[in-house]
Amino acid sequence: MISNTAAENRFKELFFPLLLFFSLLDGARLLEGKHVAGVPFNVNISDVGMFVCLVLYMGLFSKEIIAALPRSVVILVLVMAFMAVTLAGGFFANPYWMISLKYWIKIYVMFGLLVILFRTSTISKAMIYLFCGIIVFLNLVGILEYCYPKTQSMQDFLVIFRTPESLEGSSAVSSIFVNQNIYGVLNSLFLIAFMAIHFNYRHLIDKAFLFSAIMLCSVGMFLSTSRNALFTALTGLLFLAFPVLKKGRGLKSLLVVTSIVVVSFVVSMSVIPNYANRFGKTLTILSRLIVHQAVTLGDLEINVSKVIPARVSCWKTGIEQAMERPLLGWGNCMAYFHLKPVTKLDHLHNAFLEILYSNGTIGFALFLALIALWLAKLRSVWCWAPVAATLFMSLFETFFVIAPWVVFTAWLVAFTTRDLTENRNDSSGEDLQSPQDEGRQL
Repeated sequence: MISNTAAENRFKELFFPLLLFFSLLDGARLLEGKHVAGVPFNVNISDVGMFVCLVLYMGLFSKEIIAALPRSVVILVLVMAFMAVTLAGGFFANPYWMISLKYWIKIYVMFGLLVILFRTSTISKAMIYLFCGIIVFLNLVGILEYCYPKTQSMQDFLVIFRTPESLEGSSAVSSIFVNQNIYGVLNSLFLIAFMAIHFNYRHLIDKAFLFSAIMLCSVGMFLSTSRNALFTALTGLLFLAFPVLKKGRGLKSLLVVTSIVVVSFVVSMSVIPNYANRFGKTLTILSRLIVHQAVTLGDLEINVSKVIPARVSCWKTGIEQAMERPLLGWGNCMAYFHLKPVTKLDHLHNAFLEILYSNGTIGFALFLALIALWLAKLRSVWCWAPVAATLFMSLFETFFVIAPWVVFTAWLVAFTTRDLTENRNDSSGEDLQSPQDEGRQL
């Protein structure tokens, strides 16, 4: 019979993947709610599952959670100021103030709470296996949907995760997510995160297991046809290359992963027409090679004229509108209501500009200060890769309201600023901070 302590420790290990799994069930509604101040409130499996996990975790580990709270006055002041500013902006001359409040809770309150809770969680083999299981599941669904997109059985299965209305007319691979970009980008970040875990805790992940997970992440990344996903992965691999070359270890692992990504890219360009077309518009040489035409030096140029203008126009509109309410902004997620008629987009495709528009220059400055604090507190050189990849993709996407994104990035902050393995014998030891450095953690 398993003791209470053993069961509690196992729950601590599986807390992150459990929340990540429940976050995928946002569209599986249990109860259609009523409208409150014009805002529809629905109860779904995601809400119930995450709420139960959070309450149970806080009840079991309350003392550890209190001990994990920031002890620095500077950190506390920055966090409290940011929370106050991001809340206040949505109440000024905003008919959608209730929606702004709802997303303030869903994004910022949830994110801050999860960071604290994840700092007391644990990375173990069980956690990694369950995390990988989620990756396997997501990408098997993506592969099946790519191969059998119109079958009724596939559509019925996807309705478990999304509403029938949201699936109508959708051609995105893995409709578990709102769009294919979040699917591709998460796979890229999962890939880099697994490499960071491997280098920080070398004895926790078998290499065959590691490369199998990375292979699936690579497949999902390219099935999404997301250009941001590819460049996000390359950014992470580049930041992994610096410490690998400097320390002289891990080169073989890095070369294998890079080879997987490169081979997957070449195969994808050959078998996924939409992917080839998307990249062919930017890289002329690719469009030539696809149709087996001769390549000239002029084909080596990168043509962004067909891609960048739409984004630049969206960003410019966002900045111009942000300056009309420069201090506190228009409120959380208000770009959807105020700018969509102009930009035809649901958001600004840039997390930094989204903060500027939603929370004004004050909120934006505090946001940058919190990022600077995060970077200053990174616990290991291997942690730079997933952090750099996350910041890079944020230049082109805004996923604040996507539940899996909130859960994963909150865990990433916790993982990169604190050693989450209680047994130091499971880690590589080289790059981890000494126990004396723990006092300088968040």
